[in-house]
Amino acid sequence: MTEAARTEPIAGRIIEVPEDEVQSEVLRNPRSGFIAYVPVGSVKRGENLVTTTGARKGSSAPLMQAVVANLTGDDLVAIAAYVTSTRLSQGFTRR
Repeated sequence: MTEAARTEPIAGRIIEVPEDEVQSEVLRNPRSGFIAYVPVGSVKRGENLVTTTGARKGSSAPLMQAVVANLTGDDLVAIAAYVTSTRLSQGFTRR
């Protein structure tokens, strides 16, 4: 079987795999890291959605309901990809 036959497009999904399967799955090490594979361009697209869409809490939250109602599945994947990528700048370190 060729490599191309064993792969498939991510197609609107986030696929997360352990950096070290033994540490993660066998030893259940809570400090074992993960690698997230996201659709190309989704982190940048998510950043744009998150930073330009308006208030997300407080008294303006009801205003966001219309915006959130119009988000697509791809938009949600992009937002999740961006927000997850920002963890590294908030004190978490890559292993």
